Amino acid sequence: MISIHAEMTAVESGSADAKNNLLKNAPHTADQIASDVWNRPYSREAAAGIQVLASGGSS
Repeated sequence: MISIHAEMTAVESGSADAKNNLLKNAPHTADQIASDVWNRPYSREAAAGIQVLASGGSS
């Protein structure tokens, strides 16, 4: 829920495209995530719901 709110805020603030964003394009299938082609303005990790840890630690 927190990440969804962050995506909504990004659209509202203009930092994410209002028509081509993580929420508008959801859900992202495994085939889309694993495809050789990725032409979205956000990362595959974001689309898959993977949170990359900045500290390099494990969760």
